[in-house]
Amino acid sequence: MNSFKYRIDYKHASLSIKDILRSFSLAKDKIYLYNLNKKIFLNEQNVDDQTIVKENDLLEIELNENIDILPLGENLNIVYEDDYYLIVNKKKNLLVHSDGVSDELTLSNYVASYYKKHHIRRKVRVCNRLDYNTSGLVIFAKDPLASSSMDKLIRERKIKKKYYAVCHNKFSHQEGLIDEKIGNDRHNNKKMIITKNGKESLTKYKVIKNGKISVCDVELLTGRTHQIRVHFAYINHPLLGDELYSKDEDKNLLLQAYFISFIHPFTNEEVNVQIEMDKDIKKYC
Repeated sequence: MNSFKYRIDYKHASLSIKDILRSFSLAKDKIYLYNLNKKIFLNEQNVDDQTIVKENDLLEIELNENIDILPLGENLNIVYEDDYYLIVNKKKNLLVHSDGVSDELTLSNYVASYYKKHHIRRKVRVCNRLDYNTSGLVIFAKDPLASSSMDKLIRERKIKKKYYAVCHNKFSHQEGLIDEKIGNDRHNNKKMIITKNGKESLTKYKVIKNGKISVCDVELLTGRTHQIRVHFAYINHPLLGDELYSKDEDKNLLLQAYFISFIHPFTNEEVNVQIEMDKDIKKYC
């Protein structure tokens, strides 16, 4: 069976299946359809969503999914995988998913190709996104419950994300917190700006190398579009090679999402994923 599987733990014992699915932030309409179409199984027996479970019961949701993106490309750089999530290292100058304009291969095409090769009949679900010219870690969910659970972690700021950034100018302090709201630029739909009418945006940083060209270890406490790029430009440390927020002739942006940490929604274990610093960034350290 092409299905989501979850072994009931002590926290969910004595709850109804409906309540368990809600605890994973699954949409009410999906729960309704799974129940209506008899897609719910407990210990291999078809049941309804009002069924009360016991610890160690095996809950399954029949998915009947297929890959929904053209499977193209190989050599996907996988750094973490389990039954629920796939975390890959995206190279720079690669779209995470199609923008509807470019006909270039995307990271999602590579993931679809991996799914096809390994007989994983699932839709390609991106949990976090990186800009085209940013490298680093991207999370994919293998089923609707994994996707909704990760969305909840991100929404509640329970996932830790850290970046390496190469930027201009010497810092007067070795660490800091940038607390400036970010919103859309009404004059340029490709840019974001600092504005009092924007959304709360918090960025922590520590300086690794301080000089005319500096390197920082950056932690995102919120996840706004272009957050690091906008915040660092605002404090007069625009990122090297950032064609949107600085006037560099060199267009080689050096920004890498190198670390992700979260408590796994289905195993309750801490997941820490870290990759080595890009060689193009390391040469500035």
